[in-house]
Amino acid sequence: MTNGIPHRRSIFGPILLIAIGVMFLLVQFHVVPVASAWRLFADYWPVLLIVWGVAKLIDYFAAQASGAPPPRTLSGGEVVLLIFLLMFGIAASTANWVGSQPGWNDDLGIFFGRRYNFSEDLPAKTIKPNVNISAQTDRGNISLVAGEGTELKVSVVKLAPGMDEKEAKDRASQASVAIHEVSGGYEIVPERHGDWGGRVQLDLEIHVPKQVSVTARTNRGNVTVTGVTGSVTVNSQRGDIEVRGVGGEVAVEVSRGDVRVVGAGGNVRLTGNGNELELSDIAGEAYVQGQYYGPIRFSKIAKQVHFLSQVTDLTIAQLPGRLDLGGGQLEVDDVPGTVSLTTRDKDIAFNNVNGRIKIESRRGNIELRLGQPPKDDIEVSNERGSVDLTLPGNSTFELSAASTRGEVECDFQGPELKVTQERNSGKAEGKIGARGPRIQLQTTYGTVSIRKGIETSPKK
Repeated sequence: MTNGIPHRRSIFGPILLIAIGVMFLLVQFHVVPVASAWRLFADYWPVLLIVWGVAKLIDYFAAQASGAPPPRTLSGGEVVLLIFLLMFGIAASTANWVGSQPGWNDDLGIFFGRRYNFSEDLPAKTIKPNVNISAQTDRGNISLVAGEGTELKVSVVKLAPGMDEKEAKDRASQASVAIHEVSGGYEIVPERHGDWGGRVQLDLEIHVPKQVSVTARTNRGNVTVTGVTGSVTVNSQRGDIEVRGVGGEVAVEVSRGDVRVVGAGGNVRLTGNGNELELSDIAGEAYVQGQYYGPIRFSKIAKQVHFLSQVTDLTIAQLPGRLDLGGGQLEVDDVPGTVSLTTRDKDIAFNNVNGRIKIESRRGNIELRLGQPPKDDIEVSNERGSVDLTLPGNSTFELSAASTRGEVECDFQGPELKVTQERNSGKAEGKIGARGPRIQLQTTYGTVSIRKGIETSPKK
C-alpha cells in the first residue's frame, strides 16, 4: 500500500487460470489427447512469458492512467512461478525432442504414450530404366535397395503415438504416402502427416530396379541407398546416411549424423556438419566441406581428395591408401602424389607419401616417414611442435632446417651439410648427394629431426 492506495493487481493470474482451464476442458472432453496437450506446451511454453510481459505492460499503463501505484515488477510468488515455469518448460522441450527422434519406441507414460507400428504396401508400379526416383518424408527413415526386375515397390511403416493402440491407429490413419509420376521419373511423398498434434513417423522401404537415379530427403531420419547404377542425392537434417555400391556420382548434405559412402562410380561431394565420416572405394574425386567430429576415414579414392573444415584444408592428389582423422591426430598412408595440408591442434603422421609435401601447422607434432628417396620438394612449417622426418639412407636432397627455441638433429652427414646450434636455436643447411629435391623444415618451440632409415632402391 502506498499513501493509502493499494497496488493494482496484475491481470496475468486470471489469464493463466483461463488458459489452464481451457486446456484441461479440451483434454477432459477428448478434443485434444493428453499427449498432444503435452507437446503443445513443450513447443509453445515461451508464449506464456510473452503474455506475462504484455500483461505487466498493461498493468503498468493502466495504473499510470488511473493514478494508482504501479504493480510490483515481480512479487515473491511470481519469482517462484517464473523459476518453476523456466525449469518445467526447458524439461518439457528436452523430453519432447527426445521423444520425437526417429525410432523412439520407449514408453514415456502420460507424456507420449507408446508408439505403435502400422505397415502399408503401396501398389507396385512398372517403371522404365534410367529414371529418377525421388523419396521424401518429414519425419522417418528412408531405405532404398536396388535389385532385379522392373517394378517400383514401396512399403510404409507408420510409427504413431497413442495412449493405446486404437488412438495410435486413428492417428496413423490420418497420415498417408503416395507415388506420383512426374517428368523424368517418380516421386514418393507424404500427402498427409497425421493430425495437428500427432508425431507420426513415416518410414519408407523402397525397392527399385538397378538402372535408376535417386534423390532422398528427410528432416529427421536415416537414409540408406544401395545398389543403384545412377547418381544419388541425399539430404538429411538429423540422421545417419549410408550409400553403398552405386554406379554414379553421390551428393550428400547433412546437418547432424554419421555419413558413409562405400563404393561409388563417380565423384562424391559432401557438405554440412556431422559426426563420423567414412569414404572408401570411390572411382572419382572426393570433396568434403564442413565440420565433422570424427572419426573420419578415407581409403581407396582414385582421384583428388579435398577436405575443408574450420581448422583443416587438406588436398591429396589421389589416395590409394588411407586417411584417418580424429582425436587430435591426422594420419595419411600410401600416397603416390602431392599432399597439401593446412591445419592446427593436431599431431600429423605421413607414411609413404612419395609426392610433393607441403604442411603448415600450429600446436602439434609432425612425423613424416618416406619409404622411397624423395623426388619432389618437401616444405614443412610448424609452430609449437616438433618435426620428425625419416628418409631412406640413400636419399639425396638439399636441406634447409631451422628451429627457434629448439634443436636441429640430423643423422645424415656430408662435406656440404652444416649443422649448428646457437643459444636456443638450431639450424641445418646444405646438400646430401649431387642432386635432389629441396627439403625445408621449420618450427618454433620444438625439435627438428632428420633421421636416416633403411636404404631402398628407388621405384622406377
